[in-house]
Amino acid sequence: MSRTGWLFLAFAAVAGAAVAAVPRPPAAAAVRTAVALVPTEDPFPIRRIRGSDSYLPDMLKELEAGPVVRLPRAEFEGRVRAAGRAALVAKQTARVVDATYAAELDGTDLVGTADIDILGARPV
Repeated sequence: MSRTGWLFLAFAAVAGAAVAAVPRPPAAAAVRTAVALVPTEDPFPIRRIRGSDSYLPDMLKELEAGPVVRLPRAEFEGRVRAAGRAALVAKQTARVVDATYAAELDGTDLVGTADIDILGARPV
């Protein structure tokens, strides 16, 4: 092999070792991060308007906004994602949508039936 070939091979080996030595986060942390970044549908409509601090009073008058809280964008987006996940979990939770009860006295006992419709029930 020529000298150029050996230099190329040595360079490739050093570069490969450098890439392999880069620390990687644990798999569980990577999965949590990936799940947190999965876009979820906004649980409520959000109208995003960009503007500088100097235009904020005019924008608030135009929008008839309520109280304003200053948040970094990443924190705001995180809260929106968390609300979206909570809304999704609430939609998937089993709940009673209709219940009909009937009962009558049989001597001193109350005997009856119940017909309950459950949405989102899963077999146990």
